[in-house]
Amino acid sequence: MRARVADTAEVFGLAGLLHRPARELPQGQKKLLDVASAFALQPSVILLDEPTSGVATADKHGIMRTLMEAARRAGVQAMLLVEHDIDLVETYASRVVGLRGGEVLADLPVRDFFADAEVTAALVGRRTAKVAQ
Repeated sequence: MRARVADTAEVFGLAGLLHRPARELPQGQKKLLDVASAFALQPSVILLDEPTSGVATADKHGIMRTLMEAARRAGVQAMLLVEHDIDLVETYASRVVGLRGGEVLADLPVRDFFADAEVTAALVGRRTAKVAQ
């Protein structure tokens, strides 16, 4: 188990922090620790409920990149993500299931979801074009 914890901590960039109490970690690292704990159990499916909530905008993509890499390396077969940050959904999801009032309004590959102006408007609202980075 110690080897698995060490490997998981390495993937999440937490290896140098294993000696520190969690309460002393910044919010972004606490989020990573929460998720790393689940990955250390070697799940085949992982469910994440807004893993970047409460995290500085600048840190969100770094966390998502870490999650995607950790899932790939751990052999996770599916990662289900509840997320309201549409930019993260568009960037990291492969499929979008849009719900309203407990009813499925869309279940589409991410590209098709965002290409359908009617579906996007109904579930996300009107969006302005992304600014090139």
